[in-house]
Formats: sequence, C-alpha cells, structure tokens
Amino acid sequence: MNIMKKLSLIIAMAVLTAISSWAEFVTIDGIQYSLSYTTCNLMNGTKTSGDVVIPEKVTYNGKEYVVEGIWDEAFRDNTKITSLTVQGNSLTTIGEYAFSKCTSLKKVNLPQSVRRIEKRAFEHCGLESFDMPPVTYLEEGLLYYCESLKSVTLSPTIKTLPTNTVYGCHSLTQLVIPEGIETLATASVNYCNSLTTVQLPSTLTTIENNVMYNCFAIEHINLPSSLRTIGENFMRENNLKSLTIPEGLTTLGTYGFSENKAMESLSLPNSLRNIGDRSFYRFNALKKIYVNANTRLSSWGYMFSGADIFTIQLYVPKNLLDSYKEEDNNFWYRFRHIYAIVPCDVNGDETCDISDVSTCIDMVTGTGAHAYDYSADVNHDTIIDISDINAITNKLLGK
Repeated sequence: MNIMKKLSLIIAMAVLTAISSWAEFVTIDGIQYSLSYTTCNLMNGTKTSGDVVIPEKVTYNGKEYVVEGIWDEAFRDNTKITSLTVQGNSLTTIGEYAFSKCTSLKKVNLPQSVRRIEKRAFEHCGLESFDMPPVTYLEEGLLYYCESLKSVTLSPTIKTLPTNTVYGCHSLTQLVIPEGIETLATASVNYCNSLTTVQLPSTLTTIENNVMYNCFAIEHINLPSSLRTIGENFMRENNLKSLTIPEGLTTLGTYGFSENKAMESLSLPNSLRNIGDRSFYRFNALKKIYVNANTRLSSWGYMFSGADIFTIQLYVPKNLLDSYKEEDNNFWYRFRHIYAIVPCDVNGDETCDISDVSTCIDMVTGTGAHAYDYSADVNHDTIIDISDINAITNKLLGK
C-alpha cells in the first residue's frame, strides 16, 4: 500500500471515529433518527404508514433530543403514508426529495419554524393542499407534478419563485403569488391546465421563460405596473379574452403571448420596445391593435404571423401615422387599415363624440357584444364600467 492510500485510509478512519463520537443512529416508533448532543435529524421513515406524527422531541436512554431536520429522501417512495404532522416549532430543514413520490400523502402540517426546503421535497406527491411556512431558502421543484393539488399558499418571505415550483398541478384552479416576490423563475408555474385565476403581486419585476405555458384555462390576468421583463413563451397557448400590458414593461420574449384564439383587441405601451419574434403568433381573433410608442416601433415579419393583418385595424399616435405607412424597411405598412389614436374614440370613427358614450354604455350594460376593448377603457383601469362613461362625458364637456 503506497503512502497516499495509507494517508487516505487514516483520514477516513478518523472521520468515522469523529462521527461515531457525536452521532448515534436509533429507530423510534419505526422512524430512524441521527442523534447528536441535544438535537437529532429524521433519517428514514420509509417503513411508516397512515397518519404519521413527528414529535418535537424524541427520548432515547432517558435523554431528550430536539428534532431539527428531515434528511434527503427520508420518506422517498413511501406510498403508504397518508398524512404528516410535525409537532412543536423546532424543525428548520426539509431535505431534497424528502417526500418524493409519496403518492398517497394527501396532507402535510408543517411548523412555522421551517426555513429551508430543498430540491423537489414534495414532487409527485398526492397532496391536495399545501401551506408553505415562511421559508427563506427554497429550491426548485417543490410541488412538481402534484396532480391532485387543489390549493397552495406560498410564502412572501422569498424573493424568487423557483423553477418548477408548481408544474403539472392539473387540479389547481387558483394561485396567488404573494406580495414580496419579485421574480417568477423559468417554468415556476407551468402546465397547470385547470388554472383559471392567477393573482400577481405589485412587487413583481421579472417573469422568466416558459411561465404559465399551457395554462390555457386562464381568460383574464392583471399584469402589475412593476413588471419590466417577460421572457419567452409566457402564457403560450392561452385563451386570454383581454390583456393590458402595463406601461413600464420594456421586454417581451419570443412567443410571449402566442397562440391565442379569443382576444380581439391589443394595446402595446410606450415603454415596450424589445419585442421578440412571434410574440403575438396566431392571434386569430385579433381585430384591433393600439401601438402607443412615441417613436415608430421596430417590427418583425412574424410578430403577428397567423393574424389577418389585412383586416386588423392598427391605431398609432397621430404624429406617426405617415411613418407607419411608409414602405421603408417597415413591416407595419402591410396593414391595410392604419388610423390615428383618438382618445375615447370607442366606436372607431376617429372622433370622440356622443356616439362613443352610447357605444360605451352598450359595453357596460352588455347590450353590445363587445369583449374588453382598449379604446373603451378611457381611465385605463382594465375594467369597462360606469367610470369610463363618466370619463368620456367629462372629456366632451371639457373637464
């Protein structure tokens, strides 16, 4: 045996000796723990079944040990556990894949002391609900393919919702992203095809790639004014009936809102200058586009590929009308119907008069078959209601 091998063996034996001097492995009520001084970690619970309760403390040889962590893969592939309750307020860490593929696990009750949940801790579980403790460290894939999940409460103590947090949760219908979260990481919410309602926080600035891709049951979404960047494939394959892109958004990625079959009206804010290719691909029902940029917006031939640009009405600032009609390396001139934006011109006749009040009344009362229309949202609150009628009236009266 050479010197290096001897040295490695000596180091390994020293490490094992050190571990054995402070850690002891015991099984209590069918669960294996690693004991160390006054604390312990749950190592293995794969032989448990039914409703499992993890105590705040365990006793061994007359000495109490506080349970502070659940180790990696501790319950992995346990298909017999149906619920989990952690007593007390001492548990701080849940390791990666700790409950992975616990397909019969319907309910978990975690203490508020948990601060760290590692990679895919509850992936492929049978959870029907999940209340996240105030964690400060959360890794990706928390609820990946929890297909029975119906409700989830996220924590505002994290700044970023990690990748695959809510992915493939086909029973989830509502999702509230709490105030405090600034970034939705790539695919953090994805393939939730029963999701109808999503509430985004006023603190959100960045949506990365593939967020809400194939969440096609969502018909309305309010994007906060804090939002600055939307990545690729956001809400791709959607059925949005209305969309207000807030002033302040600067970047929209490739295929950003592509493959929509329901939206008739679209408004692009002045701040939006970086628009990816095919961002509005296959907007088959689109009838009106409002471009509010104070300089002619750069365009690509496939931005509105699939939409009928020969019948769509394009509205631009009055001082840019001629620029949009020029054929100088300009995609926009291909639109056959280009008009100047006239404030409160609800009926599209390029004037604001009493007939626009009547049209807006029809929208509010439902006697006119109109979906959300940017031109009728005179006060820009994303809702067409009595306040818009009042706003048009005040403009006509010079107020």
